[in-house]
Amino acid sequence: MKRTILTALALSAALGTAAVAESAKPSQAGGMTHGAMIKDFNKTESANWASSISGLTGTPDIEIVKLSELKGEGAENSAALDKALTDTASDAGAARAAIEANAELKGALEAESFTSQDVVAVQVEGSNQVTLVVDDRS
Repeated sequence: MKRTILTALALSAALGTAAVAESAKPSQAGGMTHGAMIKDFNKTESANWASSISGLTGTPDIEIVKLSELKGEGAENSAALDKALTDTASDAGAARAAIEANAELKGALEAESFTSQDVVAVQVEGSNQVTLVVDDRS
């Protein structure tokens, strides 16, 4: 009997911890860093941005992340980030055209006072999870 109660308590504690961990998951912005973004650029994922946007189905779940919100060593990675942005400029241009053609993405940007020209990176997960990274540096 004592073993059953202890097992039940341990299971209850584990489930409670898992529920708290699930509810405390960070947003995309909370998990993104300057270094990870540069690494993603270097893996040439930018070439797929426009086709990923065109492949969205249904109403997209959109998150807009500002470069200033990224964690990590922003000042130290500034030159590397600027180089990565330059290197992916043509891919970003194609993505911007795809964003302009998507009313939901364009509207979400406008609601935050951004345009497609501010978008420097795109992440699409699944068929409708979209993260648009905008350059809010002045």
